[in-house]
Amino acid sequence: VNLGSGVNSAAIEYGGALFEDDETGTITVYFCSNRLGGTGGWDIYASTLHPDETFGPAVLVPELSSPFTDFRPAIRRDGLEMFLDSDRPGTISFRDVWVSTRPSTSDPWSTPVSLGPVVNTIASYQARATLSFDGTALYFASSRAGGLGGSWDLYVSTRTKLKE
Repeated sequence: VNLGSGVNSAAIEYGGALFEDDETGTITVYFCSNRLGGTGGWDIYASTLHPDETFGPAVLVPELSSPFTDFRPAIRRDGLEMFLDSDRPGTISFRDVWVSTRPSTSDPWSTPVSLGPVVNTIASYQARATLSFDGTALYFASSRAGGLGGSWDLYVSTRTKLKE
């Protein structure tokens, strides 16, 4: 089902990440777009679902967007952590996985921080990061050397359990 003109434009939109706020019941779709009015070629936008089941106008998320390429947002199920892939300054490769956090779902996002060499590798792309349900495993695609695929393989990086 087409999400309508609140999300879709004459530009390109993709990489949607749906989030339902348990506290407010608000449903938001985060996505990337190269539409006019952003900060760079590709930026992160958000649109909320209205009671009539239509999505409202997409709004630029300035904290997650830069004058560089910002792609494929992925949000943790509690809405307090967002991953994206970007080639913004600080990237060690062609495109790296970055993370942004916020104290509550009503607060703005922090400036994204690169996950560094634990996840990102030199001379490759890292993309489409997605968290496991419990937030302890980060799955992502990479074009790093030593993989089995023609140009992309799937990887996982783990961390200890998050605080309740």
